[in-house]
Amino acid sequence: MIQAEYPPKMLHEIMGHASITTTLDLYGHLYPGDMDRYADRLDSAAHEAGKAKKARWDRAAFRG
Repeated sequence: MIQAEYPPKMLHEIMGHASITTTLDLYGHLYPGDMDRYADRLDSAAHEAGKAKKARWDRAAFRG
């Protein structure tokens, strides 16, 4: 599944682990390059969410 590029969360659900932590503790070493890619995705999502929040705040402030 890891070679098929299943993300860790999906592997966690398929394997039935109680926690994603268990999955990453067991298989995290098999995802070394991928963890950076997932971290970059999370950074991008957080950045986009911050821009959207600022835009909503700007519109609300403009309406006054």
